[in-house]
Amino acid sequence: MPEGGSGGSLFEELKRRKVVRAILAWAGFTVVVKEGLEIGGPVFNMSPALVRIILFLVLLSLPAFIFFAWAFEVTPEGIKRTEELDDEAEAEGSRALARRRRAQRSGPRWLASSAMVVVAVLVGLYLVDPGGIVTHAREPVLRLLWTGVHASRAGGPMVEGGLEVASAITVEFTGPVDPATATSRTIQLLDSAGSAVPAEVRAGDTPSQIIVDPQGALSYGTTYTLILSEALKGADGRPVWGPERRGPGGRFTLVTQPVPAGGARPSVALAGGFKADRAPPRGPIPLRFSEAVDPLTAEAGIRLVTSTGSDVATALLFTDGNREVRVEPEATLRRGGRYVVVVDSIVTSTTGRAALADSLRVRVAPPAPRAAPAEPARTEPTPTRSAAPAPAQAARKPGPDVQAAPTGPATLNLTIVPEAALEFVKVVVDGDTMAAPVRGLSLEEGRSHSVVVVGIPELSAYTLQVFRTSVPVEPGQTLDLTAQLTPFGSVDVVSQPPGTVYIDGRRVGKTPLAGYPVTAGAIHKLEIMPLPDDAAAYAPFTAEFRVKPLEWKSLGRLSLPPMGLPRLSRGAGARTSPMSAPMNHDALLLRPHP
Repeated sequence: MPEGGSGGSLFEELKRRKVVRAILAWAGFTVVVKEGLEIGGPVFNMSPALVRIILFLVLLSLPAFIFFAWAFEVTPEGIKRTEELDDEAEAEGSRALARRRRAQRSGPRWLASSAMVVVAVLVGLYLVDPGGIVTHAREPVLRLLWTGVHASRAGGPMVEGGLEVASAITVEFTGPVDPATATSRTIQLLDSAGSAVPAEVRAGDTPSQIIVDPQGALSYGTTYTLILSEALKGADGRPVWGPERRGPGGRFTLVTQPVPAGGARPSVALAGGFKADRAPPRGPIPLRFSEAVDPLTAEAGIRLVTSTGSDVATALLFTDGNREVRVEPEATLRRGGRYVVVVDSIVTSTTGRAALADSLRVRVAPPAPRAAPAEPARTEPTPTRSAAPAPAQAARKPGPDVQAAPTGPATLNLTIVPEAALEFVKVVVDGDTMAAPVRGLSLEEGRSHSVVVVGIPELSAYTLQVFRTSVPVEPGQTLDLTAQLTPFGSVDVVSQPPGTVYIDGRRVGKTPLAGYPVTAGAIHKLEIMPLPDDAAAYAPFTAEFRVKPLEWKSLGRLSLPPMGLPRLSRGAGARTSPMSAPMNHDALLLRPHP
């Protein structure tokens, strides 16, 4: 038995067997593991469950440290029991030799071996769980032990290093998510310009998955941002943390696949059934693309020009999922005239591929041939004898019941109803703009004429069509026409911060927006989307409003709600309706974007 085994204290025996030193080494090992988790965790993509297992095993290792330090020693000859070394030393009669052998314990080697074990464990955890949530190096260990739900990753099928453009996006979480809170308001997909991409948000195959399915194909080679709002909750009712683990909410960055090499580019042709040699003077001229096109690039890349190369003002109407584009001239085209629809290569499909440049020639239907008026029959005078002229052959003058057919141009008189709208409208007849009312306007006889009345609110640069008709006229006809206008007013929209404004689903501009005309009496939907620089900090929202006839309504300064914090806001002078009461659409009620 070693000296001091019976009379010495337990503490002295622990010191002799280097147990105290082993406990201190274990404490140092624990600190190393803790720091390794905080700093090396992001490198190895370790999940919270594995982190908790590591820390639990470290705590369980203390009894093992004490046992092995008490019972064994590391010598140049290998690991031996402490009792065996003491017996050998006593057998040789040398206490000094026993102490030297105990002193030969290789502490540095043991620490190096422990470090190698830690590295091997970290590498092994990375290999078995490469897709776990990425921890943040600056987060304290208490954050690593947080047991709530985290967003782990988002993605879908990959093609050539990018997300497939026609696939849905799967968002994975470390625990079940409350499906009632997973909506298009709490999970949004933004394009590179910061505009929201219409998408369906639904539950996945497991409670810890959410599917974001865009309504159309994404663009090639484009960076998208998936925003998770703080309003997204786990099944336990707590907010879901983002992948950065800095708090509730977060974002993912997704890059779509590059444009496929050799892929077919979108092409265009005149829609089936349209006669290129008999285009209607008022349009439309329908174009059919081989795949859906991006409306923004189509607005810039589709033009109607005359045979001499002059541009014709047009409006584009998109139908059939943006596969058909109708070119509508703002003024009547010249009958018999030749025009060219030019499609530039800047037009792209919704997936980002440039369309094939093309030119489509059309000819407006010529005017209907007019029958030449019949010439009156000429009668030669019948020679008579000079003796007695016959009374029956005496010349007769036309009586009052015989009238000559009217000839010459027709005349238009146009009256505006209500009269109070006179100073806020313009009249457009066959493409020519004039003030209202119209009196004594000469019109070409024998064909139909287009009469349009547009409303122009006070101090506004926008117009709204409030009356339209087509009138055929006869030679010499005087046409008295009354234009009963569709009631209209306008709205002013100002927001903080500025945003993109949609009214009734149509993008109309950015705030501040002044004097945008809308029909009166109807309920209109206002949507304001934050600009790209503010998309991460502010949420979009909608509002419903209506105006009275000839009312120039200001909605006041609207405050965009912070991301994940829905709230009501009202403009100056507008009453906000209680949420539980029937909505008063004359007031402004804001709510989060659906």
